[in-house]
Amino acid sequence: MLKAWLVASVVVICGCAATVAGASQTTKLNVTFSPDKLGANATITSTFSIAAAARAPITTFTLRFPYSLKFGTSNLGLAICNPTLLEADGVAGCPANSQIGRGYAWVGVPIGPELVEEKTAVTALMGPPQGENIGVLLYTDGETPVSAQILFQGELLEGTRAFGELLETNVPLIPSVPGAGDAFVTEVQLSVDPSGLTYNKRVRGKTVHYHPRGFELPKTCPSGGFQFSLAMQFANGVKADAAHTVPCPTSPHHKHHRA
Repeated sequence: MLKAWLVASVVVICGCAATVAGASQTTKLNVTFSPDKLGANATITSTFSIAAAARAPITTFTLRFPYSLKFGTSNLGLAICNPTLLEADGVAGCPANSQIGRGYAWVGVPIGPELVEEKTAVTALMGPPQGENIGVLLYTDGETPVSAQILFQGELLEGTRAFGELLETNVPLIPSVPGAGDAFVTEVQLSVDPSGLTYNKRVRGKTVHYHPRGFELPKTCPSGGFQFSLAMQFANGVKADAAHTVPCPTSPHHKHHRA
């Protein structure tokens, strides 16, 4: 059982601009809940985008979650995806019960003075444990201008004093066409959407298909809302941070009271 999330884990791009050291790079982070209702099982969607005069490949990114989210209430990630089979056969090579979420990524390739961008699908899956930590796999399949299957491997770590669990993901350099520089990610969106996933289980000798249970939002909202944080490292040594706060939903009781 997945006790906390990524995600990407990753559309409306809004949120807080990053603080960047030594470069004009800017990162934005946005997180939404659907339904945005306390105590409900919600779809969590996270999006981050990168804008810069001279973009560079990402080498690592870390997404931090608030302590108040109890992701252990979900039943996602009941099976483990083998990275070798994932690279050989794509998502079809992994159990359906290993899928956690879906989304997209925009990848840019500098070809001469022009920037060519491609939108690719991203699938998040439960991966093999990383020591004592939960393993997470992000898989994307590009066609043009980058024809490659890219696998990002991450792990879920214990949180710090300010945040709960965090997802740390290493991003390999993405080779592009001959004569061009390495490709780089410009935007990622990932939704943990149980209604879009179909799991299987055996009931009385028959295979039954069902939608897994999502993440339960707490029944009370933390002071100041749900705070998320993103830290990124680029191949050129630049670091960037971003943050976003999901406001506390207005409960039906409060709506009735104001009315």
